[in-house]
Amino acid sequence: MASDEAEYGLFERFFHKDSFVADETADAEEARRNESAGVTRCRLDHDREQSERVLETAVKTPLLAQVDEVLQYICNGFIFDTRKSGAEYTEEERAEIFESAVKLIYRCLFLFFAEAGRLLPSDPEKADLYRQHSIQSLCQEARKFRWGQRRDTDAYDLWKRLKGLINAVNDGDPEYGIMGYNGGLFDDEAERFLGQHQLRNDFLSRALYLLAFVEPYDNEPDEEYAMPYQDLEVRHLGELYETILEYTVMLADADRLRRRTKKGVEILLCSQTTKKAGDTLIKKGDVFFGESALERKQTGSYYTPESLVRFLNEKTIVQPLRETFERAYRQRFDELLDQANHGHDAGARRGAAQSAAMLVERFVEKEVLAFKVCDPAMGSGHFLVNAANQMTDLVIALLAEVPAIEGIAVSFTSCPNDWRRRINRACVYGVDINPLAVNLAKLSLWLNCFASDHKLTFLDHHLRCGNSLIGIRSLTQLASIPVRRAEKSKTVEARRRLFDINDLSPVLAQAAQGVASIGRIDEDDTDAQKAVLDAAIETASRLRPLADLHTAYLMDADMRAADYQQVFERLAVGQSVAGARNPALPEMVTLVEAYRDRHHFFHWPLEFPDVFGPGAAGGFSATVGNPPWDIVKPNSQEFFSRYDPKFRSYDKQTARRVAEKLMADNPTIAEKLNQYCQGFAEQSAYFKEPLSYSALGKGDINTFKLFLEQFFTLLNEGGRMGIVVPSGIYTDQGCQPLRELFFEQSEIDFLYCFENRMAIFNIHRSFKFVLFGTRKGGSTDRFKCAFMEHDPERLPVIDADALKMSVRLVEKFSPDTLSIMEFKSQRDIDVTTKIYGDWPLLGEKLEHAWNVTFRTELHMTNDSHLFKSTPTDCPLYEGKMIWLFDSHFEGPRYWLNRQQVEQALGADAWQGRCYRVGFRDVAASTNERTLIASLIPPCWAGNTIPTVIPENLGKGSHGPNDVEGIWLASFLGSLCADYVIRQKITNHMNFFYMETLPIPRPTDRSIVSSFASLIAKSARLICTDDDFRSLWEKVF
Repeated sequence: MASDEAEYGLFERFFHKDSFVADETADAEEARRNESAGVTRCRLDHDREQSERVLETAVKTPLLAQVDEVLQYICNGFIFDTRKSGAEYTEEERAEIFESAVKLIYRCLFLFFAEAGRLLPSDPEKADLYRQHSIQSLCQEARKFRWGQRRDTDAYDLWKRLKGLINAVNDGDPEYGIMGYNGGLFDDEAERFLGQHQLRNDFLSRALYLLAFVEPYDNEPDEEYAMPYQDLEVRHLGELYETILEYTVMLADADRLRRRTKKGVEILLCSQTTKKAGDTLIKKGDVFFGESALERKQTGSYYTPESLVRFLNEKTIVQPLRETFERAYRQRFDELLDQANHGHDAGARRGAAQSAAMLVERFVEKEVLAFKVCDPAMGSGHFLVNAANQMTDLVIALLAEVPAIEGIAVSFTSCPNDWRRRINRACVYGVDINPLAVNLAKLSLWLNCFASDHKLTFLDHHLRCGNSLIGIRSLTQLASIPVRRAEKSKTVEARRRLFDINDLSPVLAQAAQGVASIGRIDEDDTDAQKAVLDAAIETASRLRPLADLHTAYLMDADMRAADYQQVFERLAVGQSVAGARNPALPEMVTLVEAYRDRHHFFHWPLEFPDVFGPGAAGGFSATVGNPPWDIVKPNSQEFFSRYDPKFRSYDKQTARRVAEKLMADNPTIAEKLNQYCQGFAEQSAYFKEPLSYSALGKGDINTFKLFLEQFFTLLNEGGRMGIVVPSGIYTDQGCQPLRELFFEQSEIDFLYCFENRMAIFNIHRSFKFVLFGTRKGGSTDRFKCAFMEHDPERLPVIDADALKMSVRLVEKFSPDTLSIMEFKSQRDIDVTTKIYGDWPLLGEKLEHAWNVTFRTELHMTNDSHLFKSTPTDCPLYEGKMIWLFDSHFEGPRYWLNRQQVEQALGADAWQGRCYRVGFRDVAASTNERTLIASLIPPCWAGNTIPTVIPENLGKGSHGPNDVEGIWLASFLGSLCADYVIRQKITNHMNFFYMETLPIPRPTDRSIVSSFASLIAKSARLICTDDDFRSLWEKVF
């Protein structure tokens, strides 16, 4: 009775009319915008937000906090069973154990989710029997060890029961009431630890307990509660995966304690603390886990909130499909619906409804199931799961429009899970460099479409492992010897084509036919599908050595073109290089294989021949995702955190000493550091080659730039891209080639920028990121944009109210770099347009007017030996010392000896002898003022205050036209200049932005005659001490 009342209470809460009444909004304009965009908030929205908060604090946070201890017990359990201490395992072997531990967690999570969703057992009549063997029953036994109700820790009965359940799920077992689901997740055939070893009760009981229950901080049983997996969604697996990648396998060099607190987990030395109730002992030689971002950085795993995923997939996948239906099918569909609802007799209505259903079926077969979606950095598969859901919703919505008339014969189902499985098999593709991510993506997709009467969907041909940034994109790349950027044109011209592409394409065509045929095999015949895929991979593997050679050649500048040609011609016809007269050939092949293994080459035509093979569309219909945002260069903190969990907290000197000691105590660490750095050097060499990435641009190699080009290149003509990237896409100078690419070769749909004020991502709150969408082909005239947004739940409103930015204006405001200014309203655009007018930009070189030189004078690190801490000849100027028209805003930190600086700078020392304008390089668009500039006296400035010098000032102590310096300082200190700059930068001001400012450049005589009052007022603000006496005397 109480249960019925509770369920009725929920029913009333959800479906009472008050739950759907929109909140009242005090701002009438906001209410109007929300209504026009179809976005309102009601009580259900508040209930959902409250539910998310409870889920966060009571479920997700405890689960993520306990997962490292789960991994620790599983890993140490496997090590114990091998009778070999942790210290005897190599770092690579410990990583293998870690991978096995994660796979075991995946298996348990599958069982938890399936049981919570009442999808196990397959046979409902065996439910009572299955319950005795279930993972929940097993965890209840594990719980007894936690509270001292069982003490037989040296037994193995928990492992045997778990293995029995796993084998039943994999192979099927009538006793359990389970059909064999296969899928590979539960297959131990190739598993060293999961297949050949076992976990003793003391290890497994603790791991299962922490997966099944939230352990109380105060060690009180009454505070414990079961982990409610029925309240978790598949998308939450992404957060679990992200947390797992924060850990690195470490070996305890002394006894330690793992202590859980409300602030998190601490790893403490036993020698420095006293054990408390609830602490876990980590014995010397045991494996434990320290936090490190290295694995996450190298694999590119970033969890993306559902609101962003939903919007990007809707715009990139569902919208084009819906547009296709509205354009090519809607008119006929509506006619049939009208006949089905208002036909003159039952037969006519039934026939029209039948035809309408068949029309939907034709649309689904021709358009939906042919629409191929790829996430090249898929992580947990979050984007792919949501894509399958939204495509399913579209199909179900269309089917729902067909009247339910008795007697209609349809050949397809209206069950969402059936459509999700079909869409997964036909449409969903993904790549990740981490095999654990590939397995988790499969798990996510399986759980999202799991049916108790079907095996787990075969996904091996669509979810692949490798580095999606390194490898060939088209078979045509193998037609000739690659041309490196540093090679001379005469060398290039002498090269001949290696192979007619038609000689290679039949091999790829054969592989493509095999992969395409998988979709025609019965979905439950996974063995047949795997056999076909293996055959296709074997066929495509004949081309792999050629693709590897091409890729490695762009990575290693020492490889010779002549050797490349000889190796290629032998490999292309299946010959070995082992017996070649040229000894360099076998060495080259060995080196190519080493590069391939180290960098995990991923060749798109060979991995997805059905997409990139002969006769295919030549790319995906859509690419979506949130790829990593890292810089491709070594980071000592990330590297050494693998060996010292506190390394990030050390200052520079301490970190250097600790790193040197680590390498001295363990020479293999020094070897691994060298390999780590060498790996980045090799990748950088590859990425910088125009044949690899033609729009990389200047500056650091940011992975988001690489992925932007890769996402776009992988599309077929007319394909859509939806991606999450940093705001550098529209502001950074290094992204200028990408902006050119998208403006000239695509139709940009939207660019929406968010500041991370609401902690959408676990990064700084002022960091800005962008949702960017475009369509390959054509060119862009106008695109929708919005800036400084904060709440992604408002995306429908943002999209409806977005500004329409003209590319012509972008070219006007930033002709050289095409940077996009952060306008917040049409009024901002109009005002900025008037400010720019027809004035020249500061960076333009004019024939009959004065021009400027941009300089950085002394480097704060490289020139630090010149800096004095006590007053000498003149101060070293730094950014904090200036304000508008004020060069003495703060006192100096360092001083300079003029003679020493003159000797050090040589011919460049003249900069310190003249008046010139300096500006702060650290500046934020949210500060009181962003562009902070002033005239500074003859002296030298550090790199935190770049300088701007009118070229005709000369190289004396002060030139004859110092008045132009005052003029320039006046304009840079104006509200107009600040207004423009605030819409360009994030938190750093440099020459790149300064060059784009519109600055009138009248002659010196014109300035004196027409603007005497302005110059006089500025001079009075600037010339306030003896440093400016000579300038004052000149002006007045």
